Amino acid sequence: MKQKQARMWLKIAFLTGAIIDGAMIPLMLIPALARIFWGFDASGNLSYQFAMIMGAALMLGWTLLLIWAYRKPIERRGVAFFTIVVILGIAAANIYAFVSGLIPATASSLYMSWVMQLFLLTIFCVGYFGSGKAK
Repeated sequence: MKQKQARMWLKIAFLTGAIIDGAMIPLMLIPALARIFWGFDASGNLSYQFAMIMGAALMLGWTLLLIWAYRKPIERRGVAFFTIVVILGIAAANIYAFVSGLIPATASSLYMSWVMQLFLLTIFCVGYFGSGKAK
């Protein structure tokens, strides 16, 4: 892949990832939004709320990291590799939650999450692996 194409794919991946991650932060902090988007309610569970607040802080940090990588995509392409690892981890957690019954199988947003994760995984892989030859 040529340098210009690799740069474009990485920029697309970093920007898309930052937008999606940033959009998840309010869902993690506001239980009513999580109920609408994810289809389940754990607003009365203080442990859940604590975990989501911690997760939101990490999500904010990753969003800022992706914005930082967007500014110099080729030089910071390693961020794409680590993002691939994170996406795979989140996908594995979603699959576990679904299979174990931890969250309702009727939560149609799970399917949307899997599609989104597959999309992100694809653009991050294209950007990361394609940019290795362009470096």
